[in-house]
Amino acid sequence: MVISFLTISIIAAAALLAVPLGLYLYRSARRRILFENLQMRLIGVQIASSAETEAKDFKEEINKSDQLFASLLSLGIPVAFEAAVPVVGSQIRFFVAAARKNIPAVMQQILGVWNDARVE
Repeated sequence: MVISFLTISIIAAAALLAVPLGLYLYRSARRRILFENLQMRLIGVQIASSAETEAKDFKEEINKSDQLFASLLSLGIPVAFEAAVPVVGSQIRFFVAAARKNIPAVMQQILGVWNDARVE
């Protein structure tokens, strides 16, 4: 069977159009994912402190932090943490940055570890 010149030309043109279109779709999908990840929102968390809380074992607070980090890691979402102490000896406050769509899940994990935390 003889393949005509017209058939070969159509196949070549389709291949030449398919490659750039595929690259364009791939790049636009990557940009969309990157843009979604860069739309982050900041949450301020203040853990309530009292004389009773300060008397607790320091290792318990480290274990709670570890539990929070592990639970956020299991969600598979990118987050950023920053700890701040405005005045030496005052309450520790930390900030969590996460994508807007993941904020409810992050807040739920924080409140699951520290019930009395103030999340803003």
